[in-house]
Amino acid sequence: MSTSTRYSIKNSSADGSQRANDSHLNRDIVLKPWWPATERDHLRALIATLANIQSKHVADVYDLIDMSGGIVAVVEEHLEGKSLSEWEAGTPSGEPEVLRVLLQMVGAVKALHSYQLSPPSLNTANWRFDAEGLLNLSLFCPPTSGQTRPGEPIKLTEDSAAADLLALAQHARRFAVQHLSKHGSEPPVLTDPVLQHLLNGAPTATSTAAMFYQRLNAYLLRDQHRAVVIYRNRSAELNSTRRTLKLTHPTPSIAETTIHYDGTGFAVIASTGEVYLNNIRVVAPTPMPGSCVLTLGAPIRSWSERHFITFDASHPEVVF
Repeated sequence: MSTSTRYSIKNSSADGSQRANDSHLNRDIVLKPWWPATERDHLRALIATLANIQSKHVADVYDLIDMSGGIVAVVEEHLEGKSLSEWEAGTPSGEPEVLRVLLQMVGAVKALHSYQLSPPSLNTANWRFDAEGLLNLSLFCPPTSGQTRPGEPIKLTEDSAAADLLALAQHARRFAVQHLSKHGSEPPVLTDPVLQHLLNGAPTATSTAAMFYQRLNAYLLRDQHRAVVIYRNRSAELNSTRRTLKLTHPTPSIAETTIHYDGTGFAVIASTGEVYLNNIRVVAPTPMPGSCVLTLGAPIRSWSERHFITFDASHPEVVF
């Protein structure tokens, strides 16, 4: 099937991109015809790398096609939802919604950084929601004013990574001031200092997209976790209403431990005597894996003198 037969143009944009229907797969796509044919091999290699990125927040790139006039066009997913600007112009429902949008933006950058790539631009114009309400970043952009080369992902460097984080932080500060601040001048104060740097628009030198993603995810899920602890045929649940549990060996002088839930995770916060986590001696504070066994009593003791605590935590997920 030829390109002209497969893609039926619906309309064109001022930047030269074209919305079209892919008759072969019956879906709308966007043709971005901004590269000379000499860039074909380079673009194919780049698109092959992008195909490995598993992210719901990066617009899919389907193909590269030849067009008339010695031009090649990137075939990109058509995003049917509102633009980021339209979302901003609306009225976000509060902190959770704003942080969920930030999480999606950080997630897109984290995915690219994991493949040693940096996006061409994180400007508002390059973000759009899809039909399911997920925010996506478009990775191929028209030439900006004063430039002749279109925007495309580039190799990640320390400078580009820092620039990406600064751009994310500037978005975060703008969202926070416009939608979360009571006085409209400064971001609200969060309990997480790492996220505070993000909302202040000033990431530190040690910040990474992965770090921001982990902290945003944990902050959004705070107080939603549960853990079931079974000890000596009795079960107990740790959650937002019962945060601490002390467990003692039948002979108290042998071992005692305390598990605590801080709203984002579980940890052994106190330990005396012979306490082991998955057969490794515990030194408090120690984070608890999602599923593990605590043992009260050293391995040198008889089986009857050792007592086992099973721990299983839930894994809630952020719903977009």
